[in-house]
Amino acid sequence: MRFGDDNMHVENRMKTPANEPLPTLKDIIGEEKLEQKKEEIKQEKEGKKNKNIGAKTTSKKIGNAFLNVINGDFLTQKTSTRQLPFILFLAVIAMLYIANGYYAEHTVRKINNATKELKELHSEYITTKSTLMQISTQSSVAGLATKHIDGLQESKEAPKKIVVNKAPTNLDKEN
Repeated sequence: MRFGDDNMHVENRMKTPANEPLPTLKDIIGEEKLEQKKEEIKQEKEGKKNKNIGAKTTSKKIGNAFLNVINGDFLTQKTSTRQLPFILFLAVIAMLYIANGYYAEHTVRKINNATKELKELHSEYITTKSTLMQISTQSSVAGLATKHIDGLQESKEAPKKIVVNKAPTNLDKEN
């Protein structure tokens, strides 16, 4: 037998008397199950509608959520009051993060100022040292001395070493 044969349909039909009506779906599965099936089908249809509308309403939902945050209406909802400790925790962390940024900038400014001052002091040290080396040469010392003190002259003879012998003391004699 083939599936397309007309004889097959005639053989598989329910044989009911001509005057008796066909059983309804309610009679076959029961009234409670029929109501459950209707509810399931209704929910599926609503789910499909929501999926189609979801793309359009997503932007509206985001806009409404943003307005609720700006207006402060989200604070009156039960879910947000339960989350309030966490929101406060996040706010404290955000404040600490901002304060840390300001502190870091302040520290960088202080370091830059100290570096500039160090460079200035180093250059001043080098100029002072070179001036001192120039002034402390023998010729400049002799010139300054003769200029400021009358009668002082530079010696023309080389310096001589004076050796002092240690005189014996009474303690040395006893030993």
